Amino acid sequence: MVATDPNQHGIRVANKPGQHRTHCPKCSHLRRNKSDRCLSVVIEHDGWAAHCWHCGWTAGGNERARQYLHRGKENQRPDFGTAGRRARYGVIS
Repeated sequence: MVATDPNQHGIRVANKPGQHRTHCPKCSHLRRNKSDRCLSVVIEHDGWAAHCWHCGWTAGGNERARQYLHRGKENQRPDFGTAGRRARYGVIS
């Protein structure tokens, strides 16, 4: 049986569409920093998915929401090559 509600897994989150951060039911009670909201929850109109960034636990059945949670970070600072690095670090040659 697939749980259609995050509350069935012990995830306390408002049942509204969007992104939510909350406490992980698997690892938060064991951690030193118990107040860290390490569980990301994405709720969409057709399902939900959750992923803990501390212990790696996942739940939910919405594949599109899972892909959204596991997307990679885009490059934060583009590399402008040698000239850009020289200008950034103040090296003139």
